[in-house]
Amino acid sequence: MSGKLSMIRHAVRMLAIMYCVCGQPAYSNYEAQAVTPPLSFSQFCIQYPEDCQRHNDRRNRDFRSSAQRWRELTQINSIVNFGIAPKDPSASGRDAEWQIFPYDGNCGDYAVTKRHLLLRSGWPSSALLLAEVAIRATGEHHLGADRA
Repeated sequence: MSGKLSMIRHAVRMLAIMYCVCGQPAYSNYEAQAVTPPLSFSQFCIQYPEDCQRHNDRRNRDFRSSAQRWRELTQINSIVNFGIAPKDPSASGRDAEWQIFPYDGNCGDYAVTKRHLLLRSGWPSSALLLAEVAIRATGEHHLGADRA
């Protein structure tokens, strides 16, 4: 009986957390604005112009099932996560410079390396959008995948 009660309490806590997170929208300014890309993106595109071009889906949709695509995605994610040693952006001295497969790197290096490998695997660039966010309280920037 105590096991079931513990599971119910855990489920209620998780629902409460989901309500708090999902019920409060992130800060957003709804006014239309011209947005310039981060300087890091511009520098990256100069160094890796092929990765900044539009790529259409080159995957054979009939051949690859959703499960196969998911395996490909998780495999590339693991390869990059284990292949790049994590480094704090403030300690790296090059936190504004994204690189593909550096020895050590920050979130930007991880994100562009994963995107690079997925592009080379035939994924469309429209499915591999990146988003940079700034945490208001700390001013810290983070780059990650964005869902189209």
